[in-house]
Amino acid sequence: MKTHRQARQNSLRPAFTLTELLITVSIILILAILAFWGTSRFIASAKQAKCLSNLRQIGVAVMSYSGDNGGNLPYLVTGDVDKPASQTSIWQQDLDSYLPYPKPNPSGGGKPFADSPFHCPSANPKKKWMGSSPDYAAVRRVSASAGASGVFSQNAWGVHVAPLKALNILNPERCLMVADACAATCVKDGAWNMSLNVNNLKVSAAVPTSGLAPRHGYDGKDSRSGSISMLFCDGHVEVFRYSDPRLKDPTFLKSLLVPF
Repeated sequence: MKTHRQARQNSLRPAFTLTELLITVSIILILAILAFWGTSRFIASAKQAKCLSNLRQIGVAVMSYSGDNGGNLPYLVTGDVDKPASQTSIWQQDLDSYLPYPKPNPSGGGKPFADSPFHCPSANPKKKWMGSSPDYAAVRRVSASAGASGVFSQNAWGVHVAPLKALNILNPERCLMVADACAATCVKDGAWNMSLNVNNLKVSAAVPTSGLAPRHGYDGKDSRSGSISMLFCDGHVEVFRYSDPRLKDPTFLKSLLVPF
């Protein structure tokens, strides 16, 4: 039987030692970090999935437009051919009947308006559509010669090229149509950039000032940390890591840009 003194000593023993308490706190902290990391990854994956869904919708809208317009793909820019500097619409506006074109925020102040398939959910929310700031860009066609880059022709700003017919694209499964893009600021922004060409598909570790935007998973320092969502002319979408060696291969880049 325990003596009275032993019972008293047992009752005075602390529930946790300092070491045990530190271990418990450390475990809780590690679990919290893992939970936050897992949640962040889940949110990032959800945003990229939404981005891919947006691009699929754009692809369906483009094909619907083509079917209603003699097989022609939309113009990148339309305007009065007799006034080279004119612009009456951009390709997103031409798709308005098939995919609603975002309206400017009536309250102004740089606040985003309603969500839209033309908005990438990973783009800077302060740069969302104010009437002229899409997050996606189409590949521009500025020449009528065979093998010229791009699928969306231009007929304003001093360049007039006949629209390309969807059925004339011989390699639609590897010809790029629309992708995550940016201009002027950084890879997370959706500031004005409605077109891509061979010059802004070039890859480097530096943050690109225009062109493809590896905004998904971007660590804020090295653009190769992020990935890009792309829509191809056959309607399928793909995710490319910006570090993908194919994006440094001139032959592969040419295949992305040349429809013939």
